[in-house]
Formats: sequence, structure tokens, C-alpha cells
Amino acid sequence: MKLDSGSINFRLFYLPAEINDSIVKNFEKRLAPPLESLGVDPLTGWVGGRFPLDRDLSEETAVIGPYVTVQTLKMERKIPKKLLSSVCKQEELKLMALRQVNFLSNSDRKEIRENTAKQLKPNMPPAIENISCVVDLRNKLLVSDAMSDKQILALTVAYREATGHAPKVLDPASAALKRKHLNATDLKPARFSPDQEVSTPSEQSLGSEFLTWLWWAWEKGDNIWKLPDDRSFGIELEGPIYLHRHDTGARRVSLHDGEVLMSAEAETALRLGKTVTKIKLTVAFGDLTIKCSIDDSFSFRSVALPKSKQREYNALVEERMAAIELLHTAFFTIYDEFLEQRFSDQTWRRISKEISKWIETMPERRGEKLKEKAP
Repeated sequence: MKLDSGSINFRLFYLPAEINDSIVKNFEKRLAPPLESLGVDPLTGWVGGRFPLDRDLSEETAVIGPYVTVQTLKMERKIPKKLLSSVCKQEELKLMALRQVNFLSNSDRKEIRENTAKQLKPNMPPAIENISCVVDLRNKLLVSDAMSDKQILALTVAYREATGHAPKVLDPASAALKRKHLNATDLKPARFSPDQEVSTPSEQSLGSEFLTWLWWAWEKGDNIWKLPDDRSFGIELEGPIYLHRHDTGARRVSLHDGEVLMSAEAETALRLGKTVTKIKLTVAFGDLTIKCSIDDSFSFRSVALPKSKQREYNALVEERMAAIELLHTAFFTIYDEFLEQRFSDQTWRRISKEISKWIETMPERRGEKLKEKAP
């Protein structure tokens, strides 16, 4: 996650309320060793947020307004797979020629591989892996580019070791519990298909239900929303769009070209009981617009932030982080409204019927749109 330029990917994590002014010192205590000390064993630790080898980690460098910018760092010497296999093959052929045999045992091949790795590894250039993090002190959130399960686990362990507290991934279920004290396990799976032969899903997917609901709400004209501080913002949805039914093992449908939100392919997927797993979202605050792709786990990808005239690093980072805060605040403002409807049995029965009707009438709306475009 490059904080000062370009598009970014990020996930949000809830942090415990015990965040205090000593958090930077906690990271400092687990400062990554210098690159020069790297041997054959990996080195790990924390560094500053400006670049992956930023060992100048202090309150002066890491604290930018209400944000603390840091990174996890892992350094190790890695042998490229092709190099290792090629050298191993070379040694195997030598040994077979020496023994005058046509094959080697598994134990021989294993020994060759281990010895080859020991010889090559000290001469390999360092490889570095980093996970960028911004601690949002004001909202008690962690913003990070840890997107995969492996990265999330690594970040969780490193953060807990440094601070004594583990961050919790902000996903549809944890957001419902934290924001509205609602438990997603209390819900039965939603059914939107207007076709009676399509069964209700056996698995409930709150994030996918929300994105499908958002598509319906946006198309019926719910395009202007208000933040908690009463500021207005607008939204726009567009393709590519991905749909999937979680309990059938059916293939994911991905629609990319043309007006995919009105396409017959999208209608067919919805009729088969599929729901949205990823869609492109634009959020607009007056002239300020932010584009991103959002999926049903609430991962924000390809986030295009507004261009800035700032040149000084700290001012630029603070401005971009403020835009990220606007984006997720707007997104979860909409999610709050969905939760209120989703957890009200009477309201949700009505909404489900309206969404089914919306799917059923897609051909009519598609026909009307074609007439509008006709010369």
C-alpha cells in the first residue's frame, strides 16, 4: 500500500480500545534488524511507513496527524525454484554417472536437494516482504494492504506481539456486531430469485446479500446518501461484476464488457440464485470522487484516490488517508441502513419481494433502455 501515490488495496481491522500514545514505542521495541545482519535465517520486525527498509521508526517519523504509519518487514535469502531444480538435476546426473545407475532413490535426491540449498542460499540476494499498516487513532481502526489469509495471519501475529492486542478483520459479520450489535448467525439465508424452482441457499452470505441489495437500491434511485455529520454523497455502480451461489459449487459468473448491470447474463445469474460477490463502486462528495472495487468480504481493491496538489510527504499522506476515511465511512453508512432492514423480519420480507420483482422485470427495463438508445 503506497501511501503517497497510485491506487491502493486495503482491508480494515478493528483495534481494541486500549490504543494509547505509547503505540509507536511498542513498534520500536520490535524494530527490524538492519539488512546487513541478514544471514541464512529470515529476519522479521517492524519499520516505518515511508519505505520497506525504513528503520528510522519514531514518533517524529511515524505519526502523521491522527495516523501512525508502520510496516511489518520480513527479509530472507530465497533460492529461485528453477535455479534450485536445475542445479539439483545437474548433481543428480553426476552422481548417477559416478555410480553407473539409471536412477536415484528418494533419499539420495533429498540429500542432494538439502546440500545444494545449503551451498546456494548464502549467496542469494535478500528478498523482502512487507505489509503496510496505518493505525487510525481517531477511529480505532487499522488500515492495511494485508489481503490474503496468509498476510492477515502474519499481520495479526506481528501486531499482537508488538502491542499485546490482536486486530480483528472488519468483515460483514464483525461490522454488524460492532456497529449495530447484531449477530449474523441469527439470520436465515436470503432468497431473491423470482423462479420458484430455485431453492433458498443453504448458506448465508451477508456481504453478498448486501452487494445485491445495494445494486437493487442504486438502480431504483437510492443514489444520494448522508454521512452521520449530515454531509451528502452520491454513489455509482458499474461493471465488471461477479456473481456466485455459495452453496452449490457452481462456477462464478464474471461480466465485464458493455452495460453488464442490465445484461441478460446478469439477469440469468440472479434468477439462478447467484448473488453479487464483487462490483465496482464510485463514491462522490461534490467534485471529489473515489473509485474502487468492493467484494463480499469487504476488501477494497484498486482504490483510485483524488489527485492531490500536495508535494510534502506528510501532508500528502494525511490527505489521502482522509479520503480513505471518507470512502469507508460512506460505505458503512450505507451498510448500516442495509443492516436495519436485514435484521427486521417484516421489512426484509417486503424488501426480498421487491428485489425478486426487480429481477423479474429486468427484461422490460432492458427493452426500455434499448428503445431510448434507438435512433
